[in-house]
Amino acid sequence: MRLSEKEKKRLADYRTIFEGPQGQRVLSDLCHRHGIFDPCHVPGDPYSTAYNDGRRSVIIDLLRYLGTDLERLDNLLIQPYGDYDPRGTSDERVAAI
Repeated sequence: MRLSEKEKKRLADYRTIFEGPQGQRVLSDLCHRHGIFDPCHVPGDPYSTAYNDGRRSVIIDLLRYLGTDLERLDNLLIQPYGDYDPRGTSDERVAAI
């Protein structure tokens, strides 16, 4: 597939952001925050399942767009900022910084 000039620029921008060390840490953090390594199914709760799947699908789309291979995905398993508790309040997360 041939990319338009506009699409080439967009892809270059994404790669500039996410391929450096800071971008890799942020990408890894996004993967963990949005559950790409966890099941999205919540037994008995189709709404939470759909919500979790939606969060997860955005990150998966980003990884596909960047052309992330399995080796790089394996590196994203490392949590760059420690454990993330999605149940914590945003105030708790900010205070932890």
